[in-house]
Amino acid sequence: PNGKDPDDALRQDLASFVLAVRDAKPMMAYHFDKVTSNLDLRLVENKKEVANKMLMMITKLTNKVEADHWLKVLAQSLEIDESILRESLPGEKDREIVKQLKTNPRVGVRSREEQLSELLLAIIVRFPDFIDYVISKLELDWLETEFLRSFYKNLIIYYNKNNALDYPGFRVYLQAEGGGSAEILDRLVLLGEKDFYAYEKENVQSEIIKIIVELKKYYLQGRIFLAQKAMAEAEKNGETDKINKILEELKILTDLQHNNQVS
Repeated sequence: PNGKDPDDALRQDLASFVLAVRDAKPMMAYHFDKVTSNLDLRLVENKKEVANKMLMMITKLTNKVEADHWLKVLAQSLEIDESILRESLPGEKDREIVKQLKTNPRVGVRSREEQLSELLLAIIVRFPDFIDYVISKLELDWLETEFLRSFYKNLIIYYNKNNALDYPGFRVYLQAEGGGSAEILDRLVLLGEKDFYAYEKENVQSEIIKIIVELKKYYLQGRIFLAQKAMAEAEKNGETDKINKILEELKILTDLQHNNQVS
């Protein structure tokens, strides 16, 4: 009736639908952007508001890996310790998990990054000859959780002081340091026995390289996410100088991500 070809209109509608589906954000990403839009996350009251709304959504996720991912995203965005957010999770089940985490840091759902960090540490505990190699290739921040980073620092200190890594002596050293590191050593020894008992030394370096590359990838992804959030905030406030600095940082990070390899 309006003189337009119905097939053309249908094709246009279909094209629009395809674009909308292709560009659609995942549900949690959409909700996160909606909750944080037009809020200055440097203000405590805004942090509390975003945390409350997002935690309610996170508790509804049935996939534990996805829930763990969004807890990390929320912690990074609000610049809040992840353990504080976990303690704030509503629900009796979550409070019980937090209680267990306080008494045993190894209980609970562990992210892929934490599992990889533990695997790498298990390898060098089992094969100390590769400690120098790992030191030369691994940045401390690439390891997940402060607990594992602290263990790694103690391992390096002990190894450099004694020019060796022997289980009995290292465990006594960790017990003197406190903080539960002796228990994580026991866990890593068992993990190394289970996962790498059949490994020959020529296979070890290859496995180390794969793990370090993946840890670096996750670290860069986190840095890029935070830079993108900072960019959005700077654009909203019209901060030209800050925008240019963030663009430079993003270029460096994306180049590093693209060239992520270890030799």
